[in-house]
Amino acid sequence: MFASLPLYPLQVTPRETGRKNKWSLENANACRNPLKIDLIDEKNVAPRHKKIKAALFAIFEFVHWVRKQVTIKKLFLFTFITVFFNTWVWEVGMLLALSKMSSASEQLYSILQGLFGGIVIVTNIIIPYFIKKMTLRHYFIGSIIWATGITYYGLLYDIPHFFIGAAIVGIGMPLASLTRVYIVQSLVPEDKMGRAFSFNAVLLYFSNTISLALYGIFSLHVSIQFLMCVSGIFMLLVSLIGLLSSIYFTKFGRRFPIHFHK
Repeated sequence: MFASLPLYPLQVTPRETGRKNKWSLENANACRNPLKIDLIDEKNVAPRHKKIKAALFAIFEFVHWVRKQVTIKKLFLFTFITVFFNTWVWEVGMLLALSKMSSASEQLYSILQGLFGGIVIVTNIIIPYFIKKMTLRHYFIGSIIWATGITYYGLLYDIPHFFIGAAIVGIGMPLASLTRVYIVQSLVPEDKMGRAFSFNAVLLYFSNTISLALYGIFSLHVSIQFLMCVSGIFMLLVSLIGLLSSIYFTKFGRRFPIHFHK
């Protein structure tokens, strides 16, 4: 049966022959020198260490530069504080409070977030038409409006007032956020811009994490309304102090243009 089948010679093209020979040579070399791959990996270790050292050096260099920049340093510090007081109250506390007031808490929270998002969009569109140049004062004004909204729905603590407070927060939060981005882009050199935004993102996530962890513990011992009120009042006080200090040092700098620290 098999003898009747025609036999065709196996044809190998020059390209395939070259590939097979190359593959055979690589295998033969690998068998002769099994440590070759390890040696290649060891050669790549040095550049990796250099990249890690260069990244760490860049981070420390940026932190050292920020310590000398008064405006940027204040901006990052107050950003950490405001985000810390806001995160749990807005993301968790509001939903827990609604769940105790209504059986449709999830629906109400979704509507509230939709209202908040719509006001944020409108505020982001309007702000550039009224404010051409943003300063640290605008950041503190935004934080004061933001804190006023939290204090409002914390003190009155009712579903209708939650919506009013969320609307107030929707005006203050984007003003503070836009000002922060504007100041970073205006004062940070171009070669440090990426590190500035990266540091800002790390700062926000770090503040969020601490806020959720600590407030989660606090909520086991005190009421949600108390946490809302305390967060709003502290955030308001910190923002007022920042605004007054910014105004005072600006006037002081105009009267005494000599920089004594130099």
